[in-house]
Formats: sequence, structure tokens, C-alpha cells
Amino acid sequence: IMPLQRLRKKSVKKLVEGRVAKAIEEYKKTRADSINAGGSGSASTGGSADVQG
Repeated sequence: IMPLQRLRKKSVKKLVEGRVAKAIEEYKKTRADSINAGGSGSASTGGSADVQG
């Protein structure tokens, strides 16, 4: 078994930045898609909702 190599702060930062950038890109893409599709989805319509209970 190989010993675990300690990740340097710089390496971790680079990995995190890459993942965050990718996540933001995906978020923007899906957000733009939902807006182009007429705004349907999880967006609030601003109206009142009847709750049965």
C-alpha cells in the first residue's frame, strides 16, 4: 500500500476553484435554459397557493 501523499494548500485550492467554476457554469446554463423555457420550474410565480391540511 502506498503512503498517502499530503496535498499542498495550493493543490487543494486549485482543485476547489476548478470545481466551483464548473458548478457555476452548470448553474448559469440551467438557469438560462429555464428562463428561455418560459420561466417554468422551481421559480415562484408570486401568486397565492391553497394548502390542503
